[in-house]
Parts: sequence; C-alpha cells; structure tokens
Amino acid sequence: MNKWYAVTIVVVVLAIAVSAGIMQYGHKKGGVYSATSVKPSIPPNTTEEKITFATLLSYKNSYLMPGIGNDSSKYYIIIAYDPECPYCAVELNSTLPYFYSIAEKGYARVEFVGIPVHPYSLEMIAILDLIYQKYGFQKYYLVLDKSYAQYVSSIYTYFKNESLGLWATPPKPPTPSTLYSIMKKYNLTINTSEINSTVKGLYPIIATSYQLGIQAVPTLIVYNAYTSSTVLEIVGMKKESVIESEINSIINGVK
Repeated sequence: MNKWYAVTIVVVVLAIAVSAGIMQYGHKKGGVYSATSVKPSIPPNTTEEKITFATLLSYKNSYLMPGIGNDSSKYYIIIAYDPECPYCAVELNSTLPYFYSIAEKGYARVEFVGIPVHPYSLEMIAILDLIYQKYGFQKYYLVLDKSYAQYVSSIYTYFKNESLGLWATPPKPPTPSTLYSIMKKYNLTINTSEINSTVKGLYPIIATSYQLGIQAVPTLIVYNAYTSSTVLEIVGMKKESVIESEINSIINGVK
C-alpha cells in the first residue's frame, strides 16, 4: 500500500474516532484536527499577510526555540509543533530527517517552536527544551523523533487492526512519561525543578507566535532573513513530497 495513501486513511480514521468520542487523553478528552487549532486567550493577527518570523528572531539562540544550522543563513525554516499532535507526528516522522539534512548542509537554519494544544504538551515542550539546553540539538531531535515514531506506530497499528475488523484500542498520544522513558534509554536526565520555570518562560514565545498568526499545528514557515519576509507557509499535515518540493524550489543552491 502506498505510504501516503495509508496516511490519508489514517487521518480519516482519526477524524472518525474523534467524532465518535473515542480519543481519550489521560484525564480528559482532546480534539484532533488536520490542523490542530491553537486557542489562547489573546487576540491573533487577523490580517491576510503572511506570518512574519522577525519578532521571534530574538529567541533564536535561546533554549526556548531549539535550532540547528548557521545563524547567518539566508533562509530560516520555522516548525510550529505540538508533541501530542497526531498530525505533527505523522508529518514530522517523515520529514525530520529532511530538515536536519538541509540545516547540516547549510541551506537553511531550522527552528522549532513548541505550541501547546493538548493536555500535556506544555510540560512536554518544556522537557524537550531542557534537553536541548543541556545536551544539544542532536539529543533534542532524538527524543522528539523517537516519541513521534512511537505515536505513529500506534496510529498505524490501530488502523491495521480496524481495517482487519479487529477490536483495537485507540492510539494514545505521548505524555511526559513517554519522554522520560526515551531519555532513560539514552542516559539523559532533567532536573524536574527546572520544568516549572521553563514553562513560565515559554508563555511569551507562545503568545508572540499566536499574535503573529501561528494558529494551528503543524505549521511550517520559510522566512527570508535577508529581506525580512515570509516566502512560504504550509499549515496542516502535508505529504512529505509536497513539503520537500516546495521548500527545495526556494532554497535550492542557496547557502
């Protein structure tokens, strides 16, 4: 079966699951959408202009916005994600190696902005940011990638069992315990007393992101740092081939 055909069906299955009320998130229910909406208590940018990344540039060397690549790159790729979002999981499980590669080769700097939507995502973003601060980008990438991979595996298992007419438990999204389990395998530790202070530190960047127009996850933004302009926005889950094609058409050959 074609991978993206399967993904499309998985998305349909998840949507049906939500409408049926079977997606349970720990202590409460949560919604799953093709582009999961962010709903903070501050007014968003309501203009039709593309999202600008300029205001967030002050965070680029901060552990609150994990990044990889040359600071002087012409292009910045901003990935707005939620660690619990199934659509982020499916999209980034496929595309994370691509983003890592173009950053390593000097085509763009890649920045990750955690946008909490689901019950445990704010705490999870704080944990991931602390991993980045203490161990660097590679370990941040490793834990996020492994967490998403486990989630995608659960989603596919659910879809496979449902397609075979078997009883299946709805896929459970990752939680902080998921991250701790992965960290333990790689001898990574985080001082839990730092999580609360990191959570508080995240509030301004989250508020700024929403005010700039990042109102759903996953959202990908390609920003031209030389002209201070956004040249591409991709909102909601897209095929790996579409993402790579659109971004390559912009950054191809540019360093």
